[in-house]
Amino acid sequence: MHEPGPVSATLERPPPAQPTLVQQRAADSLRLDESLCRYSGTHSIALRDQIVADATWMAMRGARHFSHRGEPFDDLLQVARIGLLNAVERFDPSHGVAFGAYATPTIMGELRRHFRDRTWTVYVPRRAKDMRNAVGSATDDLRADLHRTPRAAEIADRLAITTGLVNEVQQANNARYATTLDRADGRRDESGDGFDAMLDRTVLAALLAHLAPRERRVLELR
Repeated sequence: MHEPGPVSATLERPPPAQPTLVQQRAADSLRLDESLCRYSGTHSIALRDQIVADATWMAMRGARHFSHRGEPFDDLLQVARIGLLNAVERFDPSHGVAFGAYATPTIMGELRRHFRDRTWTVYVPRRAKDMRNAVGSATDDLRADLHRTPRAAEIADRLAITTGLVNEVQQANNARYATTLDRADGRRDESGDGFDAMLDRTVLAALLAHLAPRERRVLELR
């Protein structure tokens, strides 16, 4: 007589592991980079709008920085999305700069101009008013390229104007504020002179996020 062989147990496969937050962000970043590369070659409006939708979290992060100033958050988000749209249209993947590091100063610059387009607190020459938008755009572009706040001479070279005129425009921008940096509630207003330091920290954080853990640790120890 033949003895029955051992009954093999049916092994159930374990459910697939869920991706970690870091893995999910890496996958999202890879998809965004691929979309940006395709857009740089096609300039498809539909693809551009999809990229803006996928990267809306960048606009939301920028809008939250100014949410304490009493503006409706939806209005701030709309302004931030305009900055994000501009970043998508201007971004060139061939430069080797991470999109987050490029988009962040563009978004924050758009929000800063939103608050600076208020009331002039002192008399400002007409030429300074006329050059304000050009100087603001050049400042944002140079900040994205240099990963720091550009000097007046660098802005002047970009626009082929004098350093004196750049200084005049920057002083005019400061004159647009009726409020001081130190608010009554003790919080520091980051839309004035303190904005540049905050923006530098934000850009640095975006750059560090694209480094390998070991490289990031080396920089943090310096």
